[in-house]
Amino acid sequence: MKELQDYSGDLKPDVKFEDFSKEALVRLISAYTRIYVGYIGMVNTVNRKRMSIKEAFEFDYEVYKPMAQVFEYPLIAEAMNIRGRDVVSMLKIFQMVPDGNHGVLYKVDYDIKSKDHVIVTFTACPTLAYFERHGLNESIECCCGVNGVEERCFKEYARIINPKIRCKGLKYAPRKSPQDIACQWEFWTEE
Repeated sequence: MKELQDYSGDLKPDVKFEDFSKEALVRLISAYTRIYVGYIGMVNTVNRKRMSIKEAFEFDYEVYKPMAQVFEYPLIAEAMNIRGRDVVSMLKIFQMVPDGNHGVLYKVDYDIKSKDHVIVTFTACPTLAYFERHGLNESIECCCGVNGVEERCFKEYARIINPKIRCKGLKYAPRKSPQDIACQWEFWTEE
């Protein structure tokens, strides 16, 4: 059977992902990425109406922590055959999670010193840009600031992959200009 380039034709009751072309699947995964990030954002937006901003972001972290441990890490590691326990292996997982830095939404540069020491620079972050556009300074602090949800999630992922991996923020939001980098992180394995 010929690969489907999209799903504009008739309904296929037995449709499978395998029926679609690589290009169609990439478009679908990109849409899933935006849906996932949008869903997270909508949950946070609704929670900020029902509770304080700090409580809403704490809720996000409380959901994210077991999500990473129970679903994201094991399922992605298995699907993509990522077996290492070093920093580079952790960054491969980061790239593959639905809201990962695989280029769909977040743009990232890597300064790979070794497999156990990498500096990660987020050059574009739509979450931060959204908060900035809407003047949500407290949300920037809660999400992107020192000990914000982002930092805590990075540290949690590091702990899941290898309890000896450490994470330190080198540059946090807020930033002075939208042309500045969004944030910068150093990951290394402690001996």
